[in-house]
Amino acid sequence: MSGLDWMKAERRRLARGVRFRPEDVYASVPTTWMRGAVRSLSPAAFRVFWLANAGWAPSHRPGERGRTVLAYSMIRHPSSQSCQQDNAVPAGRSAIAAGICEAIRAGFVELAQAGSRPRGQAGARGRAAEYFLPCLEAGAAVPIAVAQLPRLSGKVRLHAALMRSLAARLSGSALRLLGLLISCGHREASGALVDAGPMVCSVSELAHHLQMSRSSVADALHELQATKQLTLVVPGSGRRPASCRLNARFVEFTKSARCHRPVQNDINCPSDLPPTPHGRVHGVPIADTTRA
Repeated sequence: MSGLDWMKAERRRLARGVRFRPEDVYASVPTTWMRGAVRSLSPAAFRVFWLANAGWAPSHRPGERGRTVLAYSMIRHPSSQSCQQDNAVPAGRSAIAAGICEAIRAGFVELAQAGSRPRGQAGARGRAAEYFLPCLEAGAAVPIAVAQLPRLSGKVRLHAALMRSLAARLSGSALRLLGLLISCGHREASGALVDAGPMVCSVSELAHHLQMSRSSVADALHELQATKQLTLVVPGSGRRPASCRLNARFVEFTKSARCHRPVQNDINCPSDLPPTPHGRVHGVPIADTTRA
């Protein structure tokens, strides 16, 4: 969500006198950046980039860059309803740290403030690390993986609660494949896909773009179909590839594409949990969630 969109959502929230609703907070990722991240990052690093965009918030101070808060626990368990780990990110801090370092080296994420561990009783509180997102800043340096791709117009707009739910339910390969499919073409200013017709899903071509085996891509396609993120229109036969259609919420950003059943205790959902030590509640500044 851009700074102007965030201000509009803030005015609506103040007019209602309530907190942000999950459908009021969404991410706007440039299409070319999304495609470059999918093709160049590993599943663990792309998961970090995906969740960083879901939790990014602009700064209300003039001249200050927007940030996103990403703790290790938020990357391992993006949703409180799903504690299952995908095969690409084992239950270990070393794998998550490797994904964060890879995303930073590639230029998709910048470290704003390092995290710190709790110092024990009567000591300093722990603090989650904060990151900058160059893809949401004007004039930022473009990574080599993005500069080498043809420029795609528009931005991919998805609600933050939906992005966290997808990261919690899909495997790393399926999440990368979904990111590749939703960044396959130009988009309008509203986030709608220009060519909304069925797309050809050639396993060989997708495996070449993702640098994965054909069997892994086929399993990821079946997983997206099983979770209803992708609909099979024409099955493949012989050398003819299959044709699939994306879910409507990935094609056009409208009210009908909102996440009507967000994950419980997810970002900006009403929660009685105490604020985190770094001054945020589930990645959102306290002033933005408690001020009436």
